[in-house]
Amino acid sequence: MSDDPNSPILLAIAGLSAKLDQVHTEVGQVREELRAGLGQVRQEVGQVRDELRAELAQVRSDVMERIDRLRDRMATHQEADLVNFGAAERAERIATTARADVATMGEQINALVRMVRNLSQRLEAVEDRQ
Repeated sequence: MSDDPNSPILLAIAGLSAKLDQVHTEVGQVREELRAGLGQVRQEVGQVRDELRAELAQVRSDVMERIDRLRDRMATHQEADLVNFGAAERAERIATTARADVATMGEQINALVRMVRNLSQRLEAVEDRQ
């Protein structure tokens, strides 16, 4: 053995230095692998984001088409309802007019009946005098 008492310590330090260099190299390799993996993950996330945006645009387009169809259907129903309401209002006006006409004719008939009674009474009075 050597006479130097520090020799085992120096050998241990040299061994640790070699191991530290090896660990440093391995850490560097892992870091490069992580960077490469991170780049790949970023690329995949970008692709997924682009696909989601495209799908979102398609869904948005589909929803807008559906809204337009529903709006058109509602407009058609509203127009049909307006036509039906118009026809119902016209029928109601005709019925109201007919009712008013019947009431007026009833009043005229009642007046004529009174006139006929009056005339009948007057005729009877004239006949009774003679």
